[in-house]
Amino acid sequence: MGCFKAYFDESGSDKQSPIIVVGGAIGEIQNWLNISKWWKFVLDEFNVKAFHASEYNTKEGEFSGWSDEKRRSFLNQLLQVIDEGNINAIAVIMEKNDYERALKKYPSLKINEYQFLCYACCTKISSFYRSDEDIPPIEVVFEHGQPFGSSKITDLANELNTKWIQEMYGIAAITRMRKSGVIPFQVADLIIYELFKAYMKRLGGAKGSGRYQAYILNQIMDGDAPKLDYEQISLALKIISEMDA
Repeated sequence: MGCFKAYFDESGSDKQSPIIVVGGAIGEIQNWLNISKWWKFVLDEFNVKAFHASEYNTKEGEFSGWSDEKRRSFLNQLLQVIDEGNINAIAVIMEKNDYERALKKYPSLKINEYQFLCYACCTKISSFYRSDEDIPPIEVVFEHGQPFGSSKITDLANELNTKWIQEMYGIAAITRMRKSGVIPFQVADLIIYELFKAYMKRLGGAKGSGRYQAYILNQIMDGDAPKLDYEQISLALKIISEMDA
């Protein structure tokens, strides 16, 4: 079994959004190379330089003037690349109000929503790592522009040279990379875009995923329910506060 990499992005960090999601996918490096080749083929077919969910959603930039039929065909082909790429999607989503309520119990904790969900994603990586004894520790890559600040995720990255941290989390390294031109980040962007739409539909705030998109999303998530409720958030914050004590 080859080396594994996980790429993560976020959606909903703006103040107007009631929810936030951090997610992406884990895959062997060879599978990421294959996906990048097929993804680039779809981009070239539609004369697009890169997939950006924000521009696709607002029909701006390279997606300006596209018909609904062209938009569906483009998105479905990208989702098919993900579905056939032999990668495992990982994502965590929560309502910001739930997080704010839970955080009030621990006023000394200086950890924002994005940092908290990065922690949660690392926990899911740990579960994936422990699911197969042949899987080596996984390199985790977050987008460079996100606000890590002084979060525990940064502390974790600084301590990853210790063997027990690698064994506990199954993480070989945590790095940050600028997303421009990196296709695995575009894959992560599409995964969280579809999740964001699906949960906004539940909240009554946006049109949800189409039937095919919802099917593919369920396949790549492997039935995993990524939403954290208030009780789960509270418990996780309690554990983090005890670690910091």
